[in-house]
Amino acid sequence: LNGNLSAPHAMSEEEMTIFKGLVEGLSQASYSPPPEALALLEDKLIRWPQEAVFPVLDVTRALMCLPPVADKWASTAMAAYSMAYAQEGGVTPEALQQAQSKDMVLKTLLAGSCAGEARPPAGSVLMAMRAAATAAT
Repeated sequence: LNGNLSAPHAMSEEEMTIFKGLVEGLSQASYSPPPEALALLEDKLIRWPQEAVFPVLDVTRALMCLPPVADKWASTAMAAYSMAYAQEGGVTPEALQQAQSKDMVLKTLLAGSCAGEARPPAGSVLMAMRAAATAAT
């Protein structure tokens, strides 16, 4: 999992221990991942190169099924988008990009893009997510 990656992508021994605990914890029905495990996933692992990221996407998918994690990620994204749009003078591309960097679902979809280097723009994926969510309700 970690052997073919170089810095800055490779996990340290401490990060490997955290990740192993996260994966093992997912087998428990009442698992609540520690903040450092979510931070590792959100800040480092989701940025792995496309050829290595798929195990991380599996873990992310499993975490999205845990209500506390889904609530945390949704709240973080909603707060970021709210702040971006609440700026005086309206939303700027920079503010929107900052908000998108806090959106774990969007980051997951972009990490799993099969388009290689020609990944779709974050804004296009975000609008597709909104359309899918609207159609599902």
